[in-house]
Amino acid sequence: MTRLARLGVGDPPTLADPVSILVDDAIWPWRGRRWAHLVSDRSHEELHRFANRLGLRRVSFQDDHYDIDGERREAAIALGAAPVDSRELVRRLREAGLRRRGTDRRWSEVARAAVAGRSDLERLPEVLAPATPNGRLVDAAGHVAERALSVGGVRIAIAVLSRRDELAVLVVSEGGDGSAPDVPFEPRRVADLEVVSVSALGATTTVELFAPVQGAGGTQG
Repeated sequence: MTRLARLGVGDPPTLADPVSILVDDAIWPWRGRRWAHLVSDRSHEELHRFANRLGLRRVSFQDDHYDIDGERREAAIALGAAPVDSRELVRRLREAGLRRRGTDRRWSEVARAAVAGRSDLERLPEVLAPATPNGRLVDAAGHVAERALSVGGVRIAIAVLSRRDELAVLVVSEGGDGSAPDVPFEPRRVADLEVVSVSALGATTTVELFAPVQGAGGTQG
C-alpha cells in the first residue's frame, strides 16, 4: 500500500475519457528545466483530480493549466494524458470555453505558524485568523496539525497564501526521523471542509485546504 493510499487519498476512479487530459511538449525553459502545460478540455475539476494523481499541489494551478517538467510529463502520459502540440492544446481549451489568461497568478504568504505542541495549537486562531476571513480554514488547519502531532517526531508548518480572491492554507508535516509520517484524518473532509490536495515528497506530506473568501467575488474548494 502506498503512503497516499494510507492517507486515504488513493487513486480516484479511472477517467471515463482519458484523452480529455492534454499535455504539450516540454519546451518552455525555466530554472534550468523544460516545462509543459497540463490541461483538461472537459473541466477544471477533472484536471485537479488528475493533477493530484501526479502529486501536484493545487496552489500550482494557474487559471487553466498546471506547469509540469519533462519527468512529470512522462508520468502524465503513462496515466492517460494525450500528448498534443501547443496550438492544439490552446485550440481545444478555447473551444471548451476553459481558456483563461490571468493577470497575476502569484501567491503571497500572508501568515505562517509553526506547531510543536498543544500550546501552539491553541494559539492558531490568534496567529492565523486575522489573515483568514473564513474561520473554517483555521479550524481545519488545526485539526490536521493535531492529528499529525499524534505521529511521533514530526515538524509542522502552516502557511496562509493569498492570490486575488483566493485563500489557501498549507499544512506541511515532516518526519523528524527521516521517514514520512502517516497523517490519519478523514479522507477528503477535515473539520467540515474539503481537502483539495494531499501530496507527498520524501519525508514531507502537504495537505492543502481552500475555502470561499467572505465578501469576495469568487470561491475555491
